[in-house]
Amino acid sequence: MSNLLEQASQRVIEINKAMSEIEKFEDIISAGRDAEIAFADKGNTKYITVLSPEKMQELKDTVLVAIINSKNEKDAELERLLGIDKRKPAVINPEFEKAVQEMEQQKKPDPVED
Repeated sequence: MSNLLEQASQRVIEINKAMSEIEKFEDIISAGRDAEIAFADKGNTKYITVLSPEKMQELKDTVLVAIINSKNEKDAELERLLGIDKRKPAVINPEFEKAVQEMEQQKKPDPVED
């Protein structure tokens, strides 16, 4: 019984850690949408002003995409910890699907006319 409790406690710790990390990602993503790109070192911040607005936007988009992708990985980890199974829908051959639908139509009895 105590092993089961230890496992449950460990799972709660893992879930709380994942939740905390996801919240941090969401805060950074939210702040990053309207932020400027800068370098920070030992309390000094240098804003990048030498690039064109287009290059700055491209750089910001690249950083945000990387952060969003990392957040999505953490979301998947949390789903796994919670036992959420997000299976992808099966890809069905369109010709096979059409043949199955035709067979289903053939099985249906003709409507009775009065």
